[in-house]
Amino acid sequence: MVENMQTGGVYASANTSENRRHNRLRVDAKLKYKVINRAAAEEVAGPSGMKADGQAINISLSGLAISTETLLKKGDYLKVELSLPGMQRPTRALAEVMWVEDKNGSFSSGIRFLILLNEADDSSIKRFMINQNEAGE
Repeated sequence: MVENMQTGGVYASANTSENRRHNRLRVDAKLKYKVINRAAAEEVAGPSGMKADGQAINISLSGLAISTETLLKKGDYLKVELSLPGMQRPTRALAEVMWVEDKNGSFSSGIRFLILLNEADDSSIKRFMINQNEAGE
């Protein structure tokens, strides 16, 4: 299920002081992630080693809001594998945790894409967002 969160060209948010570079779409998508350190971040390749499961809450061209059962820390680097609805293969990226909220034992985090692991991953996010925007019109 996807819900367009854009209203009149502006990101709809209760907090009007938020400045967003890209529009957000609500998305219900499974993801896998692995916390890595800076040295390992430079060697990221392939989907191996993915262990923890999470849920994508919303997506933009620059990142995701995610829900996890384990606490992440601001500044953590993640190797992410995201299964977007309607896409044939998972989108893989290197990301950084930008913020974390504890919601009664469930954790929400904002992650910023640092590297999409190949050009097809970048295209799949753009294609997904275009398709969802067209479906919402």
